Amino acid sequence: MGSSPLSPDAVHAAVLSRVDRKWRTSGSVSVPAIPALLDVYMARFAAMFEALGKGFTDPELADLRALVATRLVDGFRESPHARFHLSWEPQDPPNPGVNYKVWFDTATVQEQYEHWAATRTPPLFGGNADGKVLDLAARYLDPATAPALDLGAGTGRNTFPLARAGHPTHAVELTAAFVTTIRETAAAEALPITAIEGDVVHGELDLPADHFALIVCSEVTSHFRGVADLGALFARVARWLRPDGTFVVNCFVAADGHEVTDLERQVSEVTWSSLFTRAEIAEVCSGLPIVLISDEDAHDYEQAHQPSWPPTGWFADWARGFDLYNLKPALPPVAMRWLTFRRERKQPVP
Repeated sequence: MGSSPLSPDAVHAAVLSRVDRKWRTSGSVSVPAIPALLDVYMARFAAMFEALGKGFTDPELADLRALVATRLVDGFRESPHARFHLSWEPQDPPNPGVNYKVWFDTATVQEQYEHWAATRTPPLFGGNADGKVLDLAARYLDPATAPALDLGAGTGRNTFPLARAGHPTHAVELTAAFVTTIRETAAAEALPITAIEGDVVHGELDLPADHFALIVCSEVTSHFRGVADLGALFARVARWLRPDGTFVVNCFVAADGHEVTDLERQVSEVTWSSLFTRAEIAEVCSGLPIVLISDEDAHDYEQAHQPSWPPTGWFADWARGFDLYNLKPALPPVAMRWLTFRRERKQPVP
């Protein structure tokens, strides 16, 4: 007996499946190592191989998912700038599938800034000091008696104006090339600057306690890996700041009532916009002798107080949260804020 006649569609599909075996495709894809995007990545990988005629079975997808999940977590743990890579090539005939491998590579903030210093034309962070910093410094009638500390000083955008105004100034910076720039300029101008290569959160810093009248931390918390880093910074600042001294820091802060997701937190670190809630900031300050005295929109404040606008080509959108949320023209639910604190005249900080 002959077999039942096949429909044209069935014949077409049967022949096509044989041709698919003869496809030769190879390539790679690279994405940020963001664990919260595992489902999104897997859906796109599955669709990609299906479109190439190399669709995976459910068990094969499960195996790939387990590998991707592990690499994403490991990569993100090492650095928010880690990248996940997937490469593939065809299996030898008559096998219809593909061979693939997955891995991640990473780079630190320090390494990226060292690359900036080597490849980009200064000024890397703009030529002007922060308006907020200058306004606070101008309140001191005798700068020589009001030592300042610039944490995460970069190339000295705030350090130099403070020192030129007469403030004895310490500058702490992680990137060696930036520390060299600060020291060279300080020596050339005979400025009262002590430049220290170090991490404002991790590692030891030889700074005097109860000493500084003004501590500045600008465009630094955007690199933090979570609330623990913020807590470590605030504890150190409370120790270094003298009674009645002022601490000013800019942070990306979520709007009141906005529920921050894991995806937002992870992508905020990837986009140099690490975010915090006001409740987290209040918890960090709990038990420390520092009190919040002002909370202002950083974009709007700087736009009103900078001699030229914008200070860099990227600052305006970044400070308003658009590097994290593609929402224009609507405003994102997270924006950079200037937070100003005063150290109380209470017990010394341990």
